Amino acid sequence: MKKIVITFLTIIAIGVTLGFSQTPSKPEPKLFVDESGQVFIQSDEKAYFFVTPAQRPGELTQIPSGDEDSNPMSFDGNGAHYVSYRDAKSGTNVRYKIMADGVAPVSIIQFQSGILFQYNSIYFVEKGAVAKFAVKDNMTGAGESYVSFNGEPFKAISETFSVEKDGESTLKYYSTDKVGNMEEVKEAKITATTNASVSLENIYFDLNSDKLRSEGVNELNKLAQLLNAYPNVVIELSAHTDTRGEANYNQGLSESRANAAASYLTSKGVSKSRITAKGYGDKKPINECLKGTTCPETKHKQNRRVEIRITKMDGK
Repeated sequence: MKKIVITFLTIIAIGVTLGFSQTPSKPEPKLFVDESGQVFIQSDEKAYFFVTPAQRPGELTQIPSGDEDSNPMSFDGNGAHYVSYRDAKSGTNVRYKIMADGVAPVSIIQFQSGILFQYNSIYFVEKGAVAKFAVKDNMTGAGESYVSFNGEPFKAISETFSVEKDGESTLKYYSTDKVGNMEEVKEAKITATTNASVSLENIYFDLNSDKLRSEGVNELNKLAQLLNAYPNVVIELSAHTDTRGEANYNQGLSESRANAAASYLTSKGVSKSRITAKGYGDKKPINECLKGTTCPETKHKQNRRVEIRITKMDGK
């Protein structure tokens, strides 16, 4: 009986060491062998293959190939690949199944305690809230998860982590699998207070109108579902215009838009007592486009927004 020995090409990454950088470098590719003896390798990595007699483990024989491009060997996609070797002594062909894995894992944040409200990738939590990463990988399984709070170096997280900082924190995270595939770095906002505003995405109105467009209706439907799922949450819903035009007109328009959005939420079963609608006109731009400033349309669009702010949790 023979066994396969795989030796990877040495890969030297020029950059900051993984786990101690704000911008993680790609992890070193690894060989993984599961409990059944199945060999896994990254699909985009090259490798040399050797066989050795079980009774003489130190005797390595490289699997030869007439193709110069196959030494080292490479793979043309994910899934099963076969390496064949002809045993000169017995005259038999032996095939080894190699699983090539080029798909990164997918991780999500799961709060085990202290979660108050979640909107997309924004979490409102109690101070001391505890969370973990749920990682899914369909081939080799989850490897390590890494997290960075507020630009600090990435650190490996083995089990859970807690939110100990008041106010808003930016959390960046990613996971690897057992052969070194790495998912794209994700970002979440975690707010350990009820006094923070969050801009709703894709809430648009017709020009100079308080009529909701279809994109805005879809986003408000999502918000209504969340508010009905978290019945203790009380919010302020505010509307803002860009800084062009007359201030009094912008004030009235923003109030009408805030009321229109609030009315839509109540039509979806959210109690009026849980929503305060406010219009701020052009008083609170979030960028450099102040009154009288010339700005591109993309900047003005940032200021035309609808926000929610959790003002209290009933019973708290």
